[in-house]
Amino acid sequence: VKALNLSYSENFKFAKNKIWNSFHTIEISSCTGTPENPLNISNNFISGTESIVTLNSNEHLLFANNSVFGNSDAGVASTYGNTNTQIFNNIFYQNDPAGNIFNIAFTEDESDFDYNCLYSNGAYAIDFGETSYIDLNYEEYKTQTNREANGISTQPNFTIPGEDLHT
Repeated sequence: VKALNLSYSENFKFAKNKIWNSFHTIEISSCTGTPENPLNISNNFISGTESIVTLNSNEHLLFANNSVFGNSDAGVASTYGNTNTQIFNNIFYQNDPAGNIFNIAFTEDESDFDYNCLYSNGAYAIDFGETSYIDLNYEEYKTQTNREANGISTQPNFTIPGEDLHT
């Protein structure tokens, strides 16, 4: 069951929520914002066990200031074919050592990732286009994807990982 599933919507804001779910917590697909009024997903606590956040074929979307906790071998966040999408100033935490941080389906995906805190209890595994990178350290991840120029990797020390995502 998805906690939030939006398709073909325009100019929405989803903010200040605590979302715990077991599968596909948030899926946003084929939604459209504008440069002046982007789709806005911000200031949320999001936790789940598989495909926690999926952003698919959106235009003008801002995903910012969220804390996202994953605990499965699936990706914490997946992006597919987005344009003019900013993924800024979030905490992405992968608790499962075998899990991916990101699944970025196409190397031409125009999502801009920066100023995020990424943390993994394993390697920084990602799927990027047709290539899977399994045992990357954080600096290798940044080099291979050309993302997160200003990002950091540090243990966020959540109050209760998976439940209370205050740091």
